[in-house]
Amino acid sequence: MKKSYILALSFLFLLPIGLCAEPRVLLLDLGGLFYKFSAFSYTQELGLGNIISYAIRDFKNPKGLEKIIFGMLQAIPEDEIRQHSDDFDQTVWYKKLRAQQSAEKIEAPHITPTRTTSGKELPYLISAYQAGHISDKAAMALAYKKLEEFKAQGYGQGHFLASDREAYLVAEAIRLIFTPEVNAAMNSELRDGVKLLQELASQNHEDGTKKFVLAALSNADKRAAHVLEVRFKKSIFSKFQHLFYSGDLGTIKPNDEAYTLVFEALNELPEFREQPLTLDDIVFMDDQPENVLAAKRVGIQNAILYKNAEQAREELVKLGVLAPKVETPSSITLTNSLVAGGVVLSGAYFAYQYCN
Repeated sequence: MKKSYILALSFLFLLPIGLCAEPRVLLLDLGGLFYKFSAFSYTQELGLGNIISYAIRDFKNPKGLEKIIFGMLQAIPEDEIRQHSDDFDQTVWYKKLRAQQSAEKIEAPHITPTRTTSGKELPYLISAYQAGHISDKAAMALAYKKLEEFKAQGYGQGHFLASDREAYLVAEAIRLIFTPEVNAAMNSELRDGVKLLQELASQNHEDGTKKFVLAALSNADKRAAHVLEVRFKKSIFSKFQHLFYSGDLGTIKPNDEAYTLVFEALNELPEFREQPLTLDDIVFMDDQPENVLAAKRVGIQNAILYKNAEQAREELVKLGVLAPKVETPSSITLTNSLVAGGVVLSGAYFAYQYCN
């Protein structure tokens, strides 16, 4: 008995170290892992001829358009945006505040803006739009109003806009940003991410029940999310049991309320009524450092940052959620075989000597 016990212990170092208990919920980001905004589609929508003309005639790098667009949108005061936040009363956060307060009118709260995949802070107008505070039409109207103000100041050196060509491209970019159907259509699937999602969706216990609930938390307005659901239903969205969008919640990541509202919503689901979730039951994954830090701040300690699907899978293996990939015999080199054999024999020899 002693021999068997020690021999088993000698091989424990070969096993992955994961969670003390299986997670009950995997809460995943969508954009950047399963689908990605296509720069090529964006260029097509703006018009390749328009971009080339702008680059040659204005002698400007088209990549600088993002800075110009963001700068213009950031010039719109937050107070003015919040005055047009009539859609907030349709969100989950509003309903929670309404139940807690007796005030006749509840203003849309301030939110911390989110960031792009490159780490740039989004203008407050776009963040408020993603959070469901302001409609696409109202947001577009505010953006066009500010554009007209800058156009009235003139073009060229000393002015915000370089030319009417630049103004036209900015106007077109505004249309793309705040037209959900067009914006969502400019996304394409990420093959490795879809493959990972299929693997996660296939994780079952021996009795056929799911090992964990797959849920998503995405910064997306409601209409754009609907378009994406239709477009990628079979490959992506059908794999999730529950989907949470910032446009429904009334707030965006990295605001604390985004996580607490989702946690409360999950605990209202039938599968968690008998045994309510704790924050330790959740594994959260995102490609933005601020979002991961925010999740940890509210108590989701198993919050993981990743750069791509491969790294995301590696992190899930470390947590014990997925098994390591098994190499085929043909892919294992002679050196690896010898090293592995040496480790096993050393462990067995140590155990034998100890037991004798």
